[in-house]
Amino acid sequence: MKAILTECGGKSPQIVFADGVDLDAAAESIAQLLLTNQGQVCSVGSRLLVQQSVQASMVEKIAIRLKKITMGPALDPKTTFGPLASADQCARVMRYIETAKADGAELVAGGRRTRQETEGCFLEPTLFTNVDPQTRIAKEEVFGPVLSVLSFQDEADALRIANGTTYGLAAYVWTSNLSTAMKMAKGIRSSIFVNAVAPLGEGAGYAFSHEPAGQSGVGTESGLAGMESYMRRHLVWFSHA
Repeated sequence: MKAILTECGGKSPQIVFADGVDLDAAAESIAQLLLTNQGQVCSVGSRLLVQQSVQASMVEKIAIRLKKITMGPALDPKTTFGPLASADQCARVMRYIETAKADGAELVAGGRRTRQETEGCFLEPTLFTNVDPQTRIAKEEVFGPVLSVLSFQDEADALRIANGTTYGLAAYVWTSNLSTAMKMAKGIRSSIFVNAVAPLGEGAGYAFSHEPAGQSGVGTESGLAGMESYMRRHLVWFSHA
């Protein structure tokens, strides 16, 4: 028998409370994570859960940030946003976009193929509002630069929506209230980042350990605990006469 470690994707929520959070900092971080690798990251925060009173402001700030990109080939030093991994993946993401429109979501930004004359798989960063939590765009992993905005009223409502998918890979909570952060950490069935996104690239960001829940996988990833998961404990017992 072999022990296995699997990571099978996610539909991670970005949860923003209207309790004094720096909305500019939150919007910058949320947008930046969505733009990283064109949204082709398992732990990308592709669901934006926003408390109703600050939803309009957050959507505006993120939409502005999504437009501040330089789209082009990966080998061009000026490029900040490249193509999707393949034609098949690009077509798959476009199907999700069209399905979201059909389901009544409101397209605020992006949503179009572009630079098709290059034969590259370029797709504009896309932002939807008025997303129904029960629709495909809110429940399934798109694996592309598509952000779905869902509003909530209070902590209980946020927890209900956050846990409303089969995944449990990561969650990001933006709050100035420690009590709220702890309630979210206790109630959401995934690893939690409070007022932060895990750093990318080399460095201490990979020192933490986490374990997926639900359909996101099994086994411990990263850190010392992750390394230990590849090891087998070996007992040597001496009995002295």
